[in-house]
Amino acid sequence: MPQSHWQFAPSRRDEARALAQRLSVHPVVAHILLNRGIADEAVAEFLDPSLASCHDACLLRDIDRAAARLALAVEQGQKVVVYGDYDADGCCAGAIMARFLTFCETPFEYYVPRREEGYGLSLEAVIEIITQHKPKLIVTVDCGITACGEIQAALSFGVDVIVTDHHQVPEKLPTVPAVDPHRGDCGYPFKELCGAAVAYKLCRQTAALLGRELGELDHTLLELVMIGTVADVMPLIGENRYYTKAGLKLLGQTRSIGLRALLEVARLDPQRLCSRDIAFGVGPRLNAAGRLETATMAYELLVTTDRARAYELAEALDRCNRERQEIEQRTTDEAFEQVKELSLHDTWGVVVAGSGWHEGVLGLVAGRLCRQLHRPVLALTLNGERAKGSGRSTPAVDLYAALSACAPLFERFGGHPRAAGLSLAKEQLPALREQFNAAVRAQITEDDLLPVITIECAVKAAAADLRLAEALERLAPYGEGNPSPVLEVRGLRIGEARATRDGVHLQLRFVYDTPRGPGELKGFWPRMGRLAERLHRGAEATVAATLGIDTWQGNRRPQLLVEDLRLEATGHS
Repeated sequence: MPQSHWQFAPSRRDEARALAQRLSVHPVVAHILLNRGIADEAVAEFLDPSLASCHDACLLRDIDRAAARLALAVEQGQKVVVYGDYDADGCCAGAIMARFLTFCETPFEYYVPRREEGYGLSLEAVIEIITQHKPKLIVTVDCGITACGEIQAALSFGVDVIVTDHHQVPEKLPTVPAVDPHRGDCGYPFKELCGAAVAYKLCRQTAALLGRELGELDHTLLELVMIGTVADVMPLIGENRYYTKAGLKLLGQTRSIGLRALLEVARLDPQRLCSRDIAFGVGPRLNAAGRLETATMAYELLVTTDRARAYELAEALDRCNRERQEIEQRTTDEAFEQVKELSLHDTWGVVVAGSGWHEGVLGLVAGRLCRQLHRPVLALTLNGERAKGSGRSTPAVDLYAALSACAPLFERFGGHPRAAGLSLAKEQLPALREQFNAAVRAQITEDDLLPVITIECAVKAAAADLRLAEALERLAPYGEGNPSPVLEVRGLRIGEARATRDGVHLQLRFVYDTPRGPGELKGFWPRMGRLAERLHRGAEATVAATLGIDTWQGNRRPQLLVEDLRLEATGHS
């Protein structure tokens, strides 16, 4: 197994103790808050985020122009086409706009491209929309900021366009109202909004302009913003904490028939939802349709008012997700065979490509390879003379910047520092491998290729109790930008180590000493079942782990989710 470097956050015990007393929080929680840069005045809002976390939407460049044009469409009953994207965030953004227009009794159509059409606006789609639906206005959600040519084509047909997006912006911007927090001339302080959040802000701004109260609709829209935020792996900091925490609470009692059906099919308890349930339960099912078939299914689920149809769609999305998992595993296995042929000492930016690989799983495959290899990965499918796919990156490498260094090779590319999509001629693959590797090497050093575990606080085994586990829950929701804190837990001995039935994972029982007698703590180590025979009873150990709560059979017990383990006598195991 790969060696991990344990990186310890500064020890600030005295400051943490003082902060804990002032704010009545657990000292370990106070220690983590301090190391995450959250000071006294910000602690209350972080632990209990409110609407006050959200900045004034008027700070978003062009939102007033966009709201005025959308309000005009509402007032005059002009036909609108909502142009979406095929991922979960795009579907949520589309559903937000659709629900708002339905609320306003404004005629509209929804269009989402098939994955083979590619991301964003295409000229063919614009012509099809105008020919078939004859709209007065097209509103893009989660896309459009790079589509200057396609937007000009729509304008030439007498159709207005509003862009709402959250992706990185090109040098040349559309001439129409374009709302994107990443615009260089946008003064909005928080840049990490998902596409659904940008669409939501436009709807609220338009409603205010029209003098309409959204009422209960606002709750449904917030649920969709939350799903888009988590599913699109946006940082759960700033106002995203409010959207996520509020949205999770609302989703537990949602009035959305489609979301209720999806929670049931995914076997998620509405009363105990957390961000992980969205990331691994709801999000993948919404994404599955766009990956394998058409994202229209996911969108329809989010807007339907027919209970029977909702369950039909939820079951179909569940089947798509299971199929997606099988395709993803096959493609990942084939990609790893290619990686075995590489010299990872020299290859810091990895490019894998295969004929017939399903385009819809390439981002997932790139992500799995990226996590295992600890370096950026591009995964591409070959179709005739073209290559097309997705990339994922580590926190150390800005993927968008690395691809920008290779820009002349691409037909199209776009995305974020951690995720991107691209297409190019097949003959450019050798040049891409060379230039992408060079671009990655220009950003990092060899040390950045080592997996790093950041230890936020060290505790004795006896302190890793239910009280601490419950206190740590106040730092949730966890996710990108606000990870579940990793603790160094000392003073443990191996009580039992056995692999799960499939041999993949490792179940652990630790024992430790206290003045009152021996204590016991359960542990689970994902994908490390092969180590069961190497961890002998009685061996002294220190673990790097997150501390959660096991609720098996209705009992609440602390449990360690192990990320790494060191045996005191033999070093790293």
